[in-house]
Amino acid sequence: MMEQTLSFMILVSDRLWQAGDMGMVRALDYRARGRGINIDWQVCHHGEALDLSGVSAVLTGGRTITDPGSIMDDMRRMKQTQLQLAIEEGMPLLAAGAGFALLCDTFESANGRTIDGLGVFDTVSHRPGPRSGNGDLILWAPWLEKEEDHVLSKVQPELAHLTTDDAARDELIIGFVRHGNRSANPGADQALGRIMYCSDRSRNQEFEGMKQGSLLGTHTQGSLLPLNPALTDWFLNRALSYLDREPLAPMDNKPEYKVRAEILARIIDEH
Repeated sequence: MMEQTLSFMILVSDRLWQAGDMGMVRALDYRARGRGINIDWQVCHHGEALDLSGVSAVLTGGRTITDPGSIMDDMRRMKQTQLQLAIEEGMPLLAAGAGFALLCDTFESANGRTIDGLGVFDTVSHRPGPRSGNGDLILWAPWLEKEEDHVLSKVQPELAHLTTDDAARDELIIGFVRHGNRSANPGADQALGRIMYCSDRSRNQEFEGMKQGSLLGTHTQGSLLPLNPALTDWFLNRALSYLDREPLAPMDNKPEYKVRAEILARIIDEH
């Protein structure tokens, strides 16, 4: 079988690449190579014009925004037009952490200022409260199982009824949040998932992240894709679909399910 190649673009990794973001790259690489697909990784740095010719997906991530004025000026002058055109054509995008904040309608800076983002995601990114902490996160996302857009289209399971066998359920997204993470305010029809469990009890929100067509945004950490093979495959399949290629062949998920089961066991014991 002839090896396929996908070209993925990482935006401003010199300013927004931390908090475990390499985990996303490795997970996508691993699950693509498992199906004979090679990913050609490209990077567009701060101050460089964005060229998405031949690119099939865009990623941006991660750390605290220390100079929002400078980076937003760069995004608007050098990257906004190309990015918007690609999104309108259906190119998939994964934005995590601060990268997600920059692509929201507005976001709060470190000094409390409200700054206009690029408006890719129809939400607001808030700074965390002073008592926010680190911990595990479980989201209910039935669209991953049935490709349904609405996260309330099925009956949500009760956390108290979960067992380690549920680690194999694709519609459970397992993640990690840390002190300093932001939060957004999506509605049920555009959320990445409904929060079933979050060990940071100060987070007073019902939903986490955004899903708008082929666009995913989240404030969880870079462990998100390594822990969630169904989510990783969903993104890869969107990149293949963007190029009118066949979807991914099945792949063994047992290594990921084993880690997920260990996390679920800890959460169940603590709950």
